[in-house]
Amino acid sequence: LLLFLLGAIITFGLSAITLLPQLEWTPSTTRSLLLENPDIYPKWTSAWEFLQYIFLPWSGGITSLWGIDTEKWLSLGLLPSAIALFGFWHLKKAQKIFLLITTFIITLISLNNSSPLRSFLQSQDWLALIRVATRAWFIPTFAVIFLTGLGIEHLFKRKRINKKLIILLAVLAAGELLAISWFRITKPIPTLTKSAPLEIYEFLSNDKDQFRVFCVDRCIPQQKAAEENLELVDGYSTLQQKNYYKHMWQLSGAYWNIYTLSLPPIGTYTFEKAQPDAESLGLYSTKYVISPYELTDTDFKAEKTFNNYTIYRNNLYKSRAYFRAPDAPQAPILIYTPNHIRVDTSSKPSTQLILSEVYSSGWKAYLNGVDPMKIQETPNSLRQIDLKSDTEFVDFYYEPESFKAGIVITGLTLILLVTFSVIKAQKTLA
Repeated sequence: LLLFLLGAIITFGLSAITLLPQLEWTPSTTRSLLLENPDIYPKWTSAWEFLQYIFLPWSGGITSLWGIDTEKWLSLGLLPSAIALFGFWHLKKAQKIFLLITTFIITLISLNNSSPLRSFLQSQDWLALIRVATRAWFIPTFAVIFLTGLGIEHLFKRKRINKKLIILLAVLAAGELLAISWFRITKPIPTLTKSAPLEIYEFLSNDKDQFRVFCVDRCIPQQKAAEENLELVDGYSTLQQKNYYKHMWQLSGAYWNIYTLSLPPIGTYTFEKAQPDAESLGLYSTKYVISPYELTDTDFKAEKTFNNYTIYRNNLYKSRAYFRAPDAPQAPILIYTPNHIRVDTSSKPSTQLILSEVYSSGWKAYLNGVDPMKIQETPNSLRQIDLKSDTEFVDFYYEPESFKAGIVITGLTLILLVTFSVIKAQKTLA
């Protein structure tokens, strides 16, 4: 137990540099929406289905194995579980009690809607926030792996049992897990039903400006966008910032009020023909909109049609950074990285600068790289700052307060680990 606690402390120390900023950012995300309409997965048809997927996932054949939801993938295997039970028998009494209680609690939670405690569990905010009741199932999985090894070890100590039989048993157990895993990972990848033709990527690649693209039915996969160096308005992520989530209603021309991984949600573009807003998209530096149906906003100009998709140019497109003025003159981007953006403001047509990036409290701005200036959130959730008369450029850095604490904690952890390793090595050599 002490080693486990020590491992947890070291893990926290090494991950603090990224974990603490994530925790600081979480309140501004859509995760809290899970409390408004709790929807906990997986949904079991019965306790038997739960047990079947643990011990006999292959009983329905390969097709059935492929059809098991990710949240329901709990397979331990029948033979490994039987050997693990033998290994469990040889644990100390205290270890048995601890493991039984832990497994029992995790099982009750993982059963979700089939659990005898379902009414209590589904009223718990913490379970609604983690959303998937089987997240802790890795603990029983690791327990079975180690107990299987322990069981085989104790079988070898039994002189009356043929050693070849034990080896055969171990091979069969490993073979069962290997077969289950192999057939699972060979599951055919679903064919994309909505996918932009290659000609669209070729068209977009000819424009060397820095802009965003919006496909109304999410026809550009995020992986393909990354490969083609495209920036999207839409996307898929377990968390989004609430301010962008809400403004996406206006950007996409659709409305929803549920927690969703996809923006816009799959249902909106599957069953509706939403009409996006050119002005709002323009302020978000969206130069092109792609649609399989006609867009009615007069500020969208049809450029090219490839297969069923038409590329529309947004006449209200604005550059990534611009001054707040009637004609919104461009402010050139000098540096653009995930954690640092530098904008040239030397032309000074206005005393206010707008950066077409979603406002987030973790970002800081420095006039001429040294003078701190508060970043304001515009009504459409972009970043705006006031400029002084001598401002030649503005630096934007991602510097959440918790990041500094994370640097200290992770740094000290590394120093302690290195020091301990050196001292131990010196003692070993001595």
